[in-house]
Amino acid sequence: MMSKYTVGILTMTLVLSAATAVPAATAGAGNAKGNPALEAALAPYNVVWDSPSKDAHGSMPLGNGDVGINAWVEENGDLVFYVSKTDAWDENARLCKIGRVRVKFDPPLAVKEDFRQELKLSDGVIQIDSKIQNQPARISLWVDADQPVVRVDAEAVVPVSCRAEVELWRLRERPLQPQEDYGYGDGKSPEAQSYKLTVLPDVVATTTTAPQVVWYHRNTRSLYPVCLEVQNLAALKGKFTDPLLNLTFGASLHGVDLVKDGEKALKSSEPGNVCIHRYWSGGLELTAFMLDRYDFQPDERFARNTLVPLADPIIAFFDQYWPKRDPAGKIIIDPAQSLEALPWTVNPMPEIAGLRFILPRLLALPQNLTTEAQRTRWVRMLGELPPLPVADVGGVKLLRPSGSFKEGNYSENP
Repeated sequence: MMSKYTVGILTMTLVLSAATAVPAATAGAGNAKGNPALEAALAPYNVVWDSPSKDAHGSMPLGNGDVGINAWVEENGDLVFYVSKTDAWDENARLCKIGRVRVKFDPPLAVKEDFRQELKLSDGVIQIDSKIQNQPARISLWVDADQPVVRVDAEAVVPVSCRAEVELWRLRERPLQPQEDYGYGDGKSPEAQSYKLTVLPDVVATTTTAPQVVWYHRNTRSLYPVCLEVQNLAALKGKFTDPLLNLTFGASLHGVDLVKDGEKALKSSEPGNVCIHRYWSGGLELTAFMLDRYDFQPDERFARNTLVPLADPIIAFFDQYWPKRDPAGKIIIDPAQSLEALPWTVNPMPEIAGLRFILPRLLALPQNLTTEAQRTRWVRMLGELPPLPVADVGGVKLLRPSGSFKEGNYSENP
């Protein structure tokens, strides 16, 4: 049996504080899904590339107003991206890039043929479709809409390993070069003449035992007093908090089934984590089992304390995780997978059948066990479900595994 492989789900959490850099929580990507008119208006402006880039000059930008990335795929198949943050000011009042991340795949991502990199404006995602060993592979890269988090999700049909390495260039303390000085006054004030413009190094934390890479930059000195001097504002010294001194910015790099590989890198714990990546039927099956138990033994306490409290958020997941609707107002379940056979599908039959099976049964429960808001939501969901996918084969109607699917299906040897 072949199964779809999740190459890696890589998460980078960015932090900024006046003290110590620590990892923060992550969240999903923000997007404009659920608004067909907006999606249709934005689609013509999606940026699409059909070839890799040589270096950062061919990067594709993406961000959430606070965290930004510049991403590109190089000719060797590496995914590379710079990471920035709007408040990552260093000791010299320079707005800095936080770091660069390079993700390598083994076998590598093919870029000679069937390469497509698209900036999908309605989703806020950079999607890269290509092949690995002549089989489909997809990389999705996005910045969370509400939190300082960058995420990379890579999938392939064949087993693949990945290695993500943080590439830093502020490696040691050094004088600021003349070409890097973009204006600090005429330098004639005594304090400006005595102040040595110096770039401080980044620090890679070595005390963590978790499978992550943590690095940060801390401003142990500050140009702020010099700025006041050269702008004839020396009288304000001490009246306001120095906005640069002890400011700390950095990031934490971690991922699913990734382990440390040296000081600044992570790698797959094994070649390609075998998994069913988008199997959504488990909650529906559990709800069906609970409904069967209630039908066999109508226990109101079980229904009120267990069945309904579990079933309601399961139904809400299908409503909220896929907010996009088609022109007829039907839910578009995408991305999805139809059991083990079809890794990239739209509107998988098992999920649609499961929802059509359990929603009427939930609505048939005694009304004292559910709320009016729940029943209203369930009725709406039932009306927004797409029809079961059906094919006409020789005049016989047969259930299809999904409404539509792409290449790269799996097979099973007898």
